[in-house]
Amino acid sequence: MRPMQLLFAVALGMALAVPAAANEDHHGHEAPEAAPTVSTQAAVVPARPAVGEWTVLRMHLTQPEYWHVLINPFPVIGMALAAPLLLFGLAVRSRGAKEAGLVLIMLTALVTLATVKVGQTAYDRAYNRIELESQQWLDVHMERAEGAQWAFYLTGLLAALALVMSRRDIDWERRATLGALSGALLCSALGGRIAHAGGQVRHSEFRMGPPESNAMPMGSHRH
Repeated sequence: MRPMQLLFAVALGMALAVPAAANEDHHGHEAPEAAPTVSTQAAVVPARPAVGEWTVLRMHLTQPEYWHVLINPFPVIGMALAAPLLLFGLAVRSRGAKEAGLVLIMLTALVTLATVKVGQTAYDRAYNRIELESQQWLDVHMERAEGAQWAFYLTGLLAALALVMSRRDIDWERRATLGALSGALLCSALGGRIAHAGGQVRHSEFRMGPPESNAMPMGSHRH
């Protein structure tokens, strides 16, 4: 019986060795195919930039479109903050709050002038780099900004007049202050409308299609 048991053990070992050898050969063929997975993962890792971040920043600061992106929120935010501040000053009869609101309106009007001028310079540089639908929204954005800028300037002048008249003529000061308050509320709404069109230029994920109408033909704002 022992020889039979020995033969049976040998046969069983050989039977188990064949699948194991086949499995080793199979893995041996797969080993070269696993390498691309590692290289693919390595390719996902971004390469180190060739230039430093500060160098890139200094380069960007020479581009008008970069400056436009930096300062274009201020006309909207400035008027939106000045209006309630000025209203609060009128409600509680606080000269400090009222004058702070008027000064903020004046500063916002000056920033609006800079924003429009820089935007006009950046228009030509950005126009040819974007697709057709973005060009259409850029035209609408520029059209709205150039049309509404005068409301910002007039509101700033009313605020300046209110400050000048604060110690000369109470009636004129009150009229100019109320005019500046109304202008700030109007400019907040106009600024939001301008910003909405500007956001559509780059943020295609927010678009529902091209603008409904272009009052001016494509590229008509070029200088």
